[in-house]
Amino acid sequence: MSKSFDLIQELKMHNRVMKLSANETRLRGLLLMLINRKMTLTELSEQIGRSKSTILHHVKKFEKLGVIQRIGKYYVYHPNFLKIFNIELEHALKINPDNKEQLEQLFFRRDLLTIGLLREIFTHVFFLYQFLEKNLESSDIQIKKKSSSYWKSNPIRYNMHLLEEEDLNEYMKIRNNFFNQLNREQTESNQGEKLEVSKKNKYILLESAFPIDSYAKYDADKDSFVSIIGDAKNE
Repeated sequence: MSKSFDLIQELKMHNRVMKLSANETRLRGLLLMLINRKMTLTELSEQIGRSKSTILHHVKKFEKLGVIQRIGKYYVYHPNFLKIFNIELEHALKINPDNKEQLEQLFFRRDLLTIGLLREIFTHVFFLYQFLEKNLESSDIQIKKKSSSYWKSNPIRYNMHLLEEEDLNEYMKIRNNFFNQLNREQTESNQGEKLEVSKKNKYILLESAFPIDSYAKYDADKDSFVSIIGDAKNE
């Protein structure tokens, strides 16, 4: 079986998973497994607050797609699923230049579904911050202290920079070198590993290079990005 065929099948699987993850219970389960790397059915049930039968129903859907696999009593991610996030369209086209149109469609769908998933994550984060805001305004001193302590120890770290095209390209080179090294270290540490995981993932790093010129040219009256798609009346 060719690498190009494998890539296409993995992208299709990835997109089905992104669509499946729109469910709140399934999304929380995926995030918990990203944090802990391995979890039992009992652990997932207790932390999500749903019955084992309900959690098993959701887990089976991911197992069927080959995203999650069971090793002993633990459920873990299949390595290929997470790798799909880091594959760029340009790299995919080098592997399979003959299927350009199909790959472009799959990558566009991947981006659309992933952005939708991130929107769901940020919605939950927004609710969390609303909850903290309410607690920080509480007359109960202990609640205020605990909420303040939680916010300080679990900040959402973000930066916003304005870049020119050359700056973005340079940043991507530095970023790629860092993650290539990180992936090599993780691969080496996982060789021969028998799920004796001592560390937990604490953060998801979300990168976005947003084309602000496109948004700035959005026509609210027409509800359309006419400057991107092209409008005969304005050309």
